[in-house]
Amino acid sequence: MSKTRILGNTNIEISAIGYGCMGQTHSYGVVEPEQAMVELMRYAHEVGYTLFDTAPFYGADNERYLGKAIAPIRDKIVLATKFGIIDENFTLDSSHDSILREIDASLSRLGTDHIDLYYQHRIDPKTEP
Repeated sequence: MSKTRILGNTNIEISAIGYGCMGQTHSYGVVEPEQAMVELMRYAHEVGYTLFDTAPFYGADNERYLGKAIAPIRDKIVLATKFGIIDENFTLDSSHDSILREIDASLSRLGTDHIDLYYQHRIDPKTEP
C-alpha cells in the first residue's frame, strides 16, 4: 500500500486506508489472543498502514493491544483514538472533566505519551460545541 493522503488541514501524512481496530475486540464475535492481534497490527504496518484508529468504547484491551503493537514503531505511525462514549450503554459525556479522565486512561492503556488524533466518538448534545 503506497498511496498516502494528508490528514485534513494538517501536514500529517497517512496511509490512504487506515487500520480500524474495533473488530479486534468489539462487535465481530470471538476475540483472538492478544499476541495474534499484536502480530496482525504489526503486519498491517509492514504492508503500509500508518493510521491506526481505536477507542475506549471498543474495550480496554483494544487500546492496550494497539499500544503493544505500535510500541516499536510509535514514531512511524499516526495514532487516533476517541472520547465521549463512557460505557457500554452508549452514555455520552464530552464534558471537559470527562475528556481529561478519558485521555489519561487512553494514554495509559496505549503506553504512549501522545495521541496524534483525538476526536469525539459521538456528539454529546449536553456539551456546547
